[in-house]
Amino acid sequence: ELEWQVPSGEPEPQAVWAFTSLDGFRSALRLHRLDSGADRFAAARMVPGGCKLGVIFQVDGAIRTEPGMSKEALGSPVEVRLRSCLEFPSLGSAKQTVEVSEMGLVNCVVCSQQDRDHMHGQRTVLLDGPDGCPVQMLRVTETEFKLQFKRQRSAAFFTGFAKETPRVMDECLNEDWSKAKIGRIAGEADWPAVQKVLKDNYRSIVAVYRLTSTLGVSGETSFGVNQIELSDLVAQAGLIDSRTRIADVDRLFIAAKVINLEMKRGLAVRNDKALSRHQFLEFLLRLADQRFVQTGETATVAEALQRVLDTMSALGDTKVAELDHFLEELHTEVVDDVYKSHRQSLQAIYKEYSGRNTKPGLANFMSFAEFQELLELVDAFTSDFPRQRAGFAFRMGMMTQSEETYASRFQEMSFVEFQHALGAVVCLRAKFAIARFAELIEDFFSKRLSLALSAGRGVGKSRGGS
Repeated sequence: ELEWQVPSGEPEPQAVWAFTSLDGFRSALRLHRLDSGADRFAAARMVPGGCKLGVIFQVDGAIRTEPGMSKEALGSPVEVRLRSCLEFPSLGSAKQTVEVSEMGLVNCVVCSQQDRDHMHGQRTVLLDGPDGCPVQMLRVTETEFKLQFKRQRSAAFFTGFAKETPRVMDECLNEDWSKAKIGRIAGEADWPAVQKVLKDNYRSIVAVYRLTSTLGVSGETSFGVNQIELSDLVAQAGLIDSRTRIADVDRLFIAAKVINLEMKRGLAVRNDKALSRHQFLEFLLRLADQRFVQTGETATVAEALQRVLDTMSALGDTKVAELDHFLEELHTEVVDDVYKSHRQSLQAIYKEYSGRNTKPGLANFMSFAEFQELLELVDAFTSDFPRQRAGFAFRMGMMTQSEETYASRFQEMSFVEFQHALGAVVCLRAKFAIARFAELIEDFFSKRLSLALSAGRGVGKSRGGS
């Protein structure tokens, strides 16, 4: 195996080739970046065992010898024709051929008798040996070679993404409980029973809220459940009848929306027309009290709340299962390889289409408005993934945050979340039929990312970018 280690302090090259003494430095072998580190390039070549192999590297447009190799002067200088590729398309003003008088040395291991016996019955090839005599070597394809030498993978693109865990759900419940006006709905004696019901069902509640909070949201509007979507949710749950009317739902919405003056201090997220997550929790408690306790169907708020949640469990459980399925299919090596192959483009797009709302001195983030603008630009919307679903894709890509009132982090997308949100777009376009997820993502990236890159370079100033 031939390897180029990028010297410390030097920028990563766009392309690296190796020329060897096997053919007088005439043909070039392209080296590729290793998964185990972005500062190493390597490629394999079959060579006779025991020979002294001379190697010269072309690093972008320069001829180099590997600093860690021993050097030897050539008997007479040789001319090497420089190469170019898609990543390094032009040599610029550099000469097309370069005269070389020194090479690096690689010691090749001699095959043992056991190794030679092992070749019996397998595909082999004859090569010119260093003494002019033919040498028999095992013939192997690049794919077979890679399977024999599995390399340690570099950190996955999804490293750092925190999934929903029972601990995260407990933190969400504690934050929401502390802000909701529980005392106006249930007495303190009932709180432990109510909390137990919530704890057992809170991930499903958060899943329903995540979906509903994105409906009807666009542009710079904060996520939240508006009055119309809330009425539709209650109606779909079968809770609208002669005992609980739409007018009652509207009244409960207004009551849950009320925030006292002390709580208003320091709010990071304001949406006067929608419920935040803790207000959605309070609404569910008020609905349970109105629908089941006040009508005498249940004796306690805890029982009533369980009845309400049972009517919404199918929706909640479906959304939880969909999110888990999405992340399970996304967090695989084959999908990771696709993301890594497009890493530079993804980073460039994130940089170009984020930061418009980032305050000076704070970490850069992408807002929902910027994400939606990007999806419009790359023509991501289809009949299965209409514009109204963009908010849901955004929130599917976001890590769940316990605080959604005094911190806006839950709607400030980091780069790792941006990558997940693009995966969610592909997933929603496919209606969760993602058995071949890597192929779907590769197809989307290959066809769509270039649209964002080309347009971004032309509209950067108008967007406030560079």
